[in-house]
Amino acid sequence: MNKNIVIVGAGPSGLFAAYEFLNSKINANIQILEMGNPIEQRVCPAEHGQNCAVCSCCNVLCGVGGAGLFSDGKLVEDLDFGGNLPFVESMSSERKNSLVTYVADTLKKFDGDSKSYVVPDKGTLERLNEKMEKENLLVNLYPVLYMGTANLANILTRFATYLTTKSCPHISINANKKVLRFYPVENGYDLLMDDNSIVHADILIVAVGKSGSSWLKTQLLSYDKSMCFSQKDFCFGLRLETKSINIKDWETLSPDPKIYRYLPNKRKIKTHCVCKDGLIRLVKCDGYSLVGGHALLPDTASSKGYSHFNILLSYPKDKFDYRSILNNFKKIAQNKIIVQDLGTFRDNVSPKKIRNYKPHMSVMGNLRTIINDDFFINEFLSFLTSLGSIYPGLLNPANTLYGPVIEWHMDTIPVSAGMETKFPNLFVVGDGAGLSQGIVFSAVTGILSVHEVITRMKGESP
Repeated sequence: MNKNIVIVGAGPSGLFAAYEFLNSKINANIQILEMGNPIEQRVCPAEHGQNCAVCSCCNVLCGVGGAGLFSDGKLVEDLDFGGNLPFVESMSSERKNSLVTYVADTLKKFDGDSKSYVVPDKGTLERLNEKMEKENLLVNLYPVLYMGTANLANILTRFATYLTTKSCPHISINANKKVLRFYPVENGYDLLMDDNSIVHADILIVAVGKSGSSWLKTQLLSYDKSMCFSQKDFCFGLRLETKSINIKDWETLSPDPKIYRYLPNKRKIKTHCVCKDGLIRLVKCDGYSLVGGHALLPDTASSKGYSHFNILLSYPKDKFDYRSILNNFKKIAQNKIIVQDLGTFRDNVSPKKIRNYKPHMSVMGNLRTIINDDFFINEFLSFLTSLGSIYPGLLNPANTLYGPVIEWHMDTIPVSAGMETKFPNLFVVGDGAGLSQGIVFSAVTGILSVHEVITRMKGESP
């Protein structure tokens, strides 16, 4: 009997789940339901000088290809970073490396212009650490496959097309199909769609990404109000834009070095998401306007010599509601982000003029008064000053700050080693389940879920 397998979400975890089913050649019908647009219709007005259209499903985050489609495609080739699964952490190095290689090699089949970076040699690392230690800083470097936004979009387009042109098993990707809710029935799950139709799944894999995280949690709580979710600190911060030459030395380290400092009460401040010669992006998530960044292609100057990165401070989620700080931004900027030069930020006054100001996506304002958190301000400036001691250009008062930026705001859903929830034949994968952060780890969770399903279908386990 053919199984009806439904995957909700066509981001990296959902697409890789479908790819695993395809390779298994099992007798099944695989249907991917994606609430966003197909790739060719994922156009953001803010990318073209227009105001945010406040789409019900943000084209930057939602649609076939997921949020990864418009990232700049830095694939972290190390499962010790970017995830929240203890059983993955305990895997052998060989197993982790094989999964990472599999994801990277699969994407490279549809590739054009990716560039690999490896961890620098021992001598370079020792000299770097000496500089960092003098400023009470630490650094993490890891191998990265750098694809670039334009290249990654092409890759995922070819990837999705490949999946739907094969017939064993039959795979369909259906865009603009919003699942209102799903509920257990005797032989699986029924999904209520926004057109009131019902889709049946013998096996359900939910891969909704960050934008579907709150919805997924609500669904699970409707079945079991006592269900517990683990909480990871969320990170809040600002994005700093500076001349690319000011962080030129970073290119010899990694396209995305993680420089950080531990603070009292187990908190941490760090750099994140470095975009060399990149562009600032407006992202909508859970009704909030957030700052993102990307670079079109490796070694392609898309912003006339300016690069940018986040500086993020961790907040204990059980003691601080991240929405309260985002609401401060929303009151002032509505559907835009806040921008300020570093000089007026230090002086705690409102800016009057900013380089390359784009009023269609940002509002000038005093970020310090909006954030209203002395601990953040003090630690942010202290961290930046330490970075500036090593890379002086970062302290230029003409540098630009953008806010708000957040990371890891999703609660983690408890799953088995096969990504199954406490509900039989209901699997959750990827960023939306709070299990991953980034393309590679997200894809791995999709792969692991399918390995479990295939094992059962072949009768190799109960």
